[in-house]
Amino acid sequence: MTSTEAQPVDVRQLVPYVASVMGEGVASVASAAVAVAVLLLIPVNATDGGMSTPVQFALLGGAGLFWGIGLLAGRAGVARAQESAVPVPGPQGGLSDDQRKALFRGRIRNALFAVVMLAVCGAGFHCLWLGLMVPLIQTLTMVAVLRMAAWERRHGVVLWKPSLAAVGREAHRAAPFYTTPRSG
Repeated sequence: MTSTEAQPVDVRQLVPYVASVMGEGVASVASAAVAVAVLLLIPVNATDGGMSTPVQFALLGGAGLFWGIGLLAGRAGVARAQESAVPVPGPQGGLSDDQRKALFRGRIRNALFAVVMLAVCGAGFHCLWLGLMVPLIQTLTMVAVLRMAAWERRHGVVLWKPSLAAVGREAHRAAPFYTTPRSG
């Protein structure tokens, strides 16, 4: 089966891709802001170990730069994936309860991951600012997904992908995009 052939998909497992990524990113960034505020209130002696703040910011900036370059380099592949999206019947009457739950679980998962990373980096390793790598990556991904939102509006469709919670990481990555006509 080639990559352009449609694989069987349970439309109940599909979630709107742009809404999913944007919601997960906002949850990650918001939870990170709260976690940083809490961690900054914990008194830590600067000599307790960890990396200096300039080194942390340099590593954070380097990670952001490499992630951003990766997003730019992958734009052609994403554009091909969008153009070869498989049409599926649109949901009747909006999102199902399962789809809403999948979106919610993705947001909670990303928020918790950001908080855990910040707690481990900040309280455990005394590298609070390096812990901002996860929310930074989420933010850069959200910026890249804004292009997808513009593509959706231009083409009058909504892009869908199987929920990560429903199918797992590898199946989610391998799944093509699906489209439904944009309502309204």
